[in-house]
Amino acid sequence: MTGASSRPPVGVLLGGPSAEHDVSVVSGTAVAAALRDAGLAVTQVLIALDGAWWWLPADHVRAGRPASAYDDPRRLEADGPHSVGVAAVIVVSSSPGSDSVAGTMTSPPTSG
Repeated sequence: MTGASSRPPVGVLLGGPSAEHDVSVVSGTAVAAALRDAGLAVTQVLIALDGAWWWLPADHVRAGRPASAYDDPRRLEADGPHSVGVAAVIVVSSSPGSDSVAGTMTSPPTSG
């Protein structure tokens, strides 16, 4: 595959039902913006504090919103909540002392 138009779309998962929710929102939206700037099609999936999965609008940009703005996905005009099964998640951190996780994440079924 060559060129941006032949690249597969990318999904970026952000948030989650943990104390690291806000950090993940900031990091995930920054990663999504960088991928979009590189010409990739990006879908941002917000995992809410209650574990529900929401698709953010295709043109969503954090644009200085505080991470707490992501506590209510409906206010972001997100689509959901969606029922999901299992998603493979790999998170890698490059800074010393940061947590790194590789594994499988599950979410209970929700309406939608």
